[in-house]
Amino acid sequence: MDQRKHPRLPKCLPLEFNVGRPKAAKSQKTQGVLGNISLGGMYFQCTSPPQVEAGQVLEFTVAISADPLAPDQHHEISYFKGAGSVVRVESPKKGSPFFGIAVQFSEPLTLAGVMETQVQAAPLSAASEDLEKT
Repeated sequence: MDQRKHPRLPKCLPLEFNVGRPKAAKSQKTQGVLGNISLGGMYFQCTSPPQVEAGQVLEFTVAISADPLAPDQHHEISYFKGAGSVVRVESPKKGSPFFGIAVQFSEPLTLAGVMETQVQAAPLSAASEDLEKT
């Protein structure tokens, strides 16, 4: 029986994340791909071993494409940002290069929060292209 507080929406969207504050001297952004999202949290995958563990706070940016089928592969992308605590980190399953990370948002996701976006022209993320190849 599923005991989640909020239903999950499966999505495959590129994201970037880092541990703690982005302005910290040793903070590095890592790319990943969103697997699912809800009002209370998200699950994503990344190919490089994440330097995170349960309880740490992540800051993330998720890209929402306005036109993913643009012929020149450059299109408008809206972003939303947030933070949350790592609930668990999963090692890759046999035959897969992807680590899994579950995050509980610091504040519940709201439509108003998602609507606070930046729009710019940008290519598709290499992380989402890597996931499509598997």
